[in-house]
Amino acid sequence: MPRIKIVSTPEMLGIHERILEGWIGVELEAKEPYEHRGTRVYEVPVSAALEALRKNNEMAWRWFSSASMFRQNTIFLFPVECCIDL
Repeated sequence: MPRIKIVSTPEMLGIHERILEGWIGVELEAKEPYEHRGTRVYEVPVSAALEALRKNNEMAWRWFSSASMFRQNTIFLFPVECCIDL
């Protein structure tokens, strides 16, 4: 599994940019990138992503942890464009 670092704000519809900026600097283990709806993405389990986010930005972690739409999901998809390989 590649290790990535989020270096720019990922796009997630309906979420305020200030919350999304909390992902910048987060390091994650991800599956190899693949094509998803016309965009290359890294796939990361929600539980691992939230644990890493908690260490980086508690305000963003609280928001994502309490959002019901993310409790139902098992993965986050991060566009390759907002990440670098470590």
